[in-house]
Amino acid sequence: MASRIQEKKHLSFNSLRKSLSQHINASTDSRKNSASQYAHHDVVMSGFACMYFQDPSLVQFQQRLETSRGRN
Repeated sequence: MASRIQEKKHLSFNSLRKSLSQHINASTDSRKNSASQYAHHDVVMSGFACMYFQDPSLVQFQQRLETSRGRN
C-alpha cells in the first residue's frame, strides 16, 4: 500500500518565502539611506535565494540564472 506524502503547508517554499518576506518588511534597515542603493528587502531575499539554490556566491547565482533564463 503506497502512502502519500502530505505537504505541511507552513513548511512549503511559498509559505517560508512569504514568512521571511513579512519579517524583513517588519524589521528596520540600519544602513544609512545615502549608502543604500538596494532595498533591504531585496538584499535579504537575494541572500535567501542563494542559500535555497545552494550557490556559493551571489555572482554564481546570477551567472546560473543568466545561463538558464537568459537574464539575471
